[in-house]
Amino acid sequence: MFQPRVCDDVMMDFDALVAAQTGLGTAAVIVMNKQTDVVKAIARLATFYKHESCGQCTPCREGCNWMYQMMWRFSKRKTYTNFLKNDV
Repeated sequence: MFQPRVCDDVMMDFDALVAAQTGLGTAAVIVMNKQTDVVKAIARLATFYKHESCGQCTPCREGCNWMYQMMWRFSKRKTYTNFLKNDV
């Protein structure tokens, strides 16, 4: 969990975040322009993580697949309110 206090007090680089016992996940920064379909971009990232996850822990093994399925449904506008209420 990224602590809000970190934003005010800690330099946003790898070593400073490690010293503060926090981090930026994969330490990746993604820059997109205003024309980017953010939902589709997240769906593409979910595809990457679904493929690249080692699958050894349950959260990744199950979660990456669910994120992949849900984000592609969002991107195709095929997600329904009852689906979200039941699965989230």
